Amino acid sequence: MKRLLDNFRFYAEHLAWQKQEVFSRSAANQKPLAVLVTCSDSRILPETILRLDPGELFIIRNAGNMIDVDAGTSGELASIEYAVKVLEVQDVIICGHYHCGAVKSLIANLPLEGFDYVPAWLKNGQGAITRFNDRHETSTLTSQQREDATVEANVIEQVNRLKQIPFIQQLLANGKLRLYAWVLRFETNELFSFEPHAARFVPIVDNPMSHPVFPEDPECCSNKNAILEPDAPQSVAAEQGAPVVTRRWQDIAIDIKNDLIASIGLFCVSLPFCVAIAQASNVSLASGITSALVGSWLVTVISGNRVLVSGPSSSLIAISAASVLTIGIAPFSIAVVAAGVMQILMGAARLGPLFRAASPALIFGLLAGIGASLLVQQLHLVVDEVPHGGNWRNLLELPKALVNIFREHGHFGHRPAAIVGIITFLGMWAWERKTTKGVFAWVPSVLVGVFLAVCVKMAFQLPIDTVRIDSGLVSLIDWSRFDWSSQLWWSAILPTAIALALTASSESMLTLIATQKPSSGATPKPNRELVAQGAGNVVSGAMGGLPIAIALVRSKVNIDLKARSFLSVVLHGLWFVLFIGVIPFVLARMPTSALAAVLAVTGFKMINLNGIRTLYREHRNESFISLITALSVFSFGILIGVGVGLLVSILALLHVFSRLRIRVFEDPKTASTVMVLEGTANFLRLPKLTATLDGLAQRANVRIETSSLSYLDHATLSALETWTQNRMINGLNTEIDLETLNSRFQRQLPRPRTS
Repeated sequence: MKRLLDNFRFYAEHLAWQKQEVFSRSAANQKPLAVLVTCSDSRILPETILRLDPGELFIIRNAGNMIDVDAGTSGELASIEYAVKVLEVQDVIICGHYHCGAVKSLIANLPLEGFDYVPAWLKNGQGAITRFNDRHETSTLTSQQREDATVEANVIEQVNRLKQIPFIQQLLANGKLRLYAWVLRFETNELFSFEPHAARFVPIVDNPMSHPVFPEDPECCSNKNAILEPDAPQSVAAEQGAPVVTRRWQDIAIDIKNDLIASIGLFCVSLPFCVAIAQASNVSLASGITSALVGSWLVTVISGNRVLVSGPSSSLIAISAASVLTIGIAPFSIAVVAAGVMQILMGAARLGPLFRAASPALIFGLLAGIGASLLVQQLHLVVDEVPHGGNWRNLLELPKALVNIFREHGHFGHRPAAIVGIITFLGMWAWERKTTKGVFAWVPSVLVGVFLAVCVKMAFQLPIDTVRIDSGLVSLIDWSRFDWSSQLWWSAILPTAIALALTASSESMLTLIATQKPSSGATPKPNRELVAQGAGNVVSGAMGGLPIAIALVRSKVNIDLKARSFLSVVLHGLWFVLFIGVIPFVLARMPTSALAAVLAVTGFKMINLNGIRTLYREHRNESFISLITALSVFSFGILIGVGVGLLVSILALLHVFSRLRIRVFEDPKTASTVMVLEGTANFLRLPKLTATLDGLAQRANVRIETSSLSYLDHATLSALETWTQNRMINGLNTEIDLETLNSRFQRQLPRPRTS
């Protein structure tokens, strides 16, 4: 009890003011979004997992989330009736949870000696046992599978019991009520919804919509099973009624089939990307293919990720291209090796999670800056122009490059190159919008755009540049020819290695988290991933390849193609070898303007205008950070740009955590001047505080209220103590509890351990 009281006092003094507006607004009336009938289990936190404020969820809790329909005075029915008739709530959710004690008691069916009310209450869930026995072959189930399936059966049973109530039936018939069935797995924060189309529970995070159990509309989806992901709880396998051993071989066959199809689609996307990235990075085609193979085979094996694709990344083009032109191929390859060593050391030091600490605004700005750089550079190549030195110059010279398409000035490649680039743009755009389902849905838009460009180039024999073919797949670096004592190592190679290591690691870690599916049950392993990426960069750099990172676009394609294991990534690397070795002449017919168009589209998508627009609507300060970061990356490069973005983020954070509100008013009852301090009082707000205190220095009676302070640093506390002592010397009265302030903010006891 003491802990409860202490926690409330802390809440009232430090946290209540943050939600004061919400509580004041909800005091007038409540407009719940839904009724939630859930278990009394103390581990269930509905408002937390659903991120709801007071007044947004009407919660009914009891043992086993059951509906008492037999008793004449059912508290559950009375509460639901009030919610749907008075508060006009239209959604009622029965939410159970795995590891439910009430369900375990139902399964055990033991006499509950010493209990007066529990046995009678558990009769409300007896129908779940019957429902479970009617649908399952219990001999093939483990005890845990039986328990999970019974939890799900109990939720369905309670929904059906609720449906038998007359006023519920009337509301369902009138279309004014919907009944949902959910199950929570709190140890992994997974929430499952019962889908009547498939008659099973599916993860909500993987389901674009949650259908009500009643009323069921069989025509609401054109493809009933399209909304369902293959991942499901273990109890689902048993619910299908198939033996576990039989399903294991079926699953293996399905996995191989899915991985084979996914590997072909993944290769069709990766090939144009790798060729285009190699072209844009000023390296040979062999370098791009080499890094793709190392990422497909070595990194995949070490990292243990099933469906993520590592290889050359478009976000590293800016660093790679500038470094190759400045220091040369061999020093750049050494920088790639050094970056890989840094990544291995960071992974060994368990620094992987630190890369996840970057704010979304900083990431938006970083990607937007890189995307804008890539866009303005590749647009020049689309019209067969040579990009200039800096991004701003590329941007300013872009109108001139576009004008050159329509005039002759000694070079006739601008117009046909632009035509091929536009055809590539239009092919990708049309395919992405028109082909969303059907037999060819797996065919990527990149492949369609490049294929159209090759056809147009060959049909009309256009005089434009094509991909340069190299001899061999790898080009080992001759380490003996490099002068290790040269100043180039310290002036160019080391900064390049640091930039590559930080950028590649950031992209890999963010992609690792962004593509992680909670329903898969797998936990991201950032440190192991860093070691794998580092090993890949060491090998790729030693073989003359490009730097490696997890590629977001290709990983997303692999996931969308329903890849189930690492086989798809490994096979897609094998297709690279076969394609280059057997039909290399196809690559020689790929127009460089078409590949530049692919990268220009990629750069435009990296800017993510929708995400930035949403960020601006929801968080103006964050959008400002994003804009500053993007402009800095575009103007000065990735390292300086990210540094500027971090500095702006820190300044914004200091501003947020230094919000101090000072109110001064006269209290006629005590004939004193009252100064109320609210928020955070730190040294950044000290000038504002001291200016206010100076204005009150000559007042006879001053009372300072500090109960609404959430933080007080030593500098501010010292200023208040000094000001109070000076007033005491001058014989002026001051009311302030300095002892309590000193105890709260300077001599706090450590938080007690929780079991």
